[in-house]
Amino acid sequence: ANAAGVDVIVVDHHLVPDEPLPALAFLNPHRPDCGFEYKGLCSAGLAFSLGAALRAELGAELDLRHWLDLVAIGTIADVAPLSGDNRRLVRAGLKAIGSPKARPALAALRKAAKIPEAAQLSAQDVAFRFSPRLNAPGRLGAADLTLRFLMAKTPKEAWRLLDEVEAQNDERKALTQRATEEARAQVRELYGDAPEEGVVVSSEGWHRGVVGIVAARLVDSFGVPAVVIAFDGEQGHGSARTTGDCDVYQALSACAEHLGAWGGHRAAAGISLEKGALDPFRAAFLGATQGIGGDGARKVEVDVALGGAFRIPTVEDLQRLGPFGEGHPAPTFMLDAHVVEAAGVGEGRAHGKLKLRVGQDTVRAFAPGLFSRVEGRSDLKLVGEFQPDHWMGGRSVELLVK
Repeated sequence: ANAAGVDVIVVDHHLVPDEPLPALAFLNPHRPDCGFEYKGLCSAGLAFSLGAALRAELGAELDLRHWLDLVAIGTIADVAPLSGDNRRLVRAGLKAIGSPKARPALAALRKAAKIPEAAQLSAQDVAFRFSPRLNAPGRLGAADLTLRFLMAKTPKEAWRLLDEVEAQNDERKALTQRATEEARAQVRELYGDAPEEGVVVSSEGWHRGVVGIVAARLVDSFGVPAVVIAFDGEQGHGSARTTGDCDVYQALSACAEHLGAWGGHRAAAGISLEKGALDPFRAAFLGATQGIGGDGARKVEVDVALGGAFRIPTVEDLQRLGPFGEGHPAPTFMLDAHVVEAAGVGEGRAHGKLKLRVGQDTVRAFAPGLFSRVEGRSDLKLVGEFQPDHWMGGRSVELLVK
């Protein structure tokens, strides 16, 4: 762009590289000379701040609240910390998405996600019901579809484009599932069933648009940092994800000599490398994450043990404490429950749909991938998070079993 005589302004929230950027201006709160106090904004929040500064500079009458819904979605989907300024932006944005005047695309998404109109939208709804759909076209190389969907002017146009978004999401799910199964098998083959350091897996058969999701699933499965690389010929593109106690940006910086390019932040990063550098990089990443895994990484911290003074929280309790997300996680509860009903749902009846009695209370629960462990048992000790039960109208809570 510079060569064509175009001034370039970069708005970005990732950690700042050492070398200077050939840009007219570089807006990033992580710049050492940046005096902006809050450092947690993602690029959606930065764009919003830039709009506010331009409005003040130009003395323009511009109502920026119109974009708070997109700022909230961007902040949650990019797993930015829900603290400080982000907390206020997301709270306001969630109200905007749930209002009768919500933009047609988000009203359509809400219906597609089966969230009742009367239910207050949560950050988890955006993270698990909106974000995967909105991200899918971009992962498969057609990000303009999501842009056109979000800019739809009428409900009819929004629903037409949502059909295309859903088709892309279905394809993304299939690609992700296959790559995840192959990646888990590769981890066990290379590192055993319980790796204690970071793992690196690769394939020519994986779509580069899903490697980030696969890396996150490997972290969940094995409790160690993971890098997943999709090769196209000699060139590989990968994503890194990590556990809460390991800074993956620092780990990759120790391996930089083997990488063509890389960047990101503490929790996630992207890399590129030549096929010939794979083995040296794998060894270097193993050394940079030495001793990070083991059983200790899989322990679950419980915030509240139900019983005695503590009963099952209400939706209003959760709303007062939220929004929940990165940097402000939903509280984790432990409870002793009697199983009233249990059914296996999903492919292979892998997931458990439960009705439980906890003291004097009755509550529904969903146990993803755990039905084989709860089937036939009458009493269980469970750890999980409570969330609004949209199936029952959103005024009750449901336990998401961890």
